[in-house]
Amino acid sequence: MAISLEDIAIQLQEISEGQNRIEETLRGIQHLYKDILDIDEASAYTGLKKSYLYKLCSERKIPHYKNSGKMLRFKKSDLSEYQLRNKVKSIYELEDEAINHLKY
Repeated sequence: MAISLEDIAIQLQEISEGQNRIEETLRGIQHLYKDILDIDEASAYTGLKKSYLYKLCSERKIPHYKNSGKMLRFKKSDLSEYQLRNKVKSIYELEDEAINHLKY
C-alpha cells in the first residue's frame, strides 16, 4: 500500500499541531516549577488578568520587581501572600481571641 504525499503532509500537519498543543500546555504549567515569575506566569499562577496585574503594580498594591529592562517579575511567595491577605477568621479563632482578651 503506497502512501501519497498528501497523506504524509496531513500526518505532518497533525504532528505539528500536537506539538504546538504540548508546548502550549508546558508554557501554561511552567510557573509551577519556578520561584520568580514573569507577568504571563504570574497571571496563570494567580488567575488574574495581565491588565489587572499591571494595574495593581502601577498602584503599588502588589509586591513586584523590575529588572534592568523594566520587565516585571514576581516572587511566587509574594503572590500567594497577596491572595491570602484578607483572612476571614473562623468562629473558633474568634472565640479563642475573645477568651484571651478577657483573661488579660
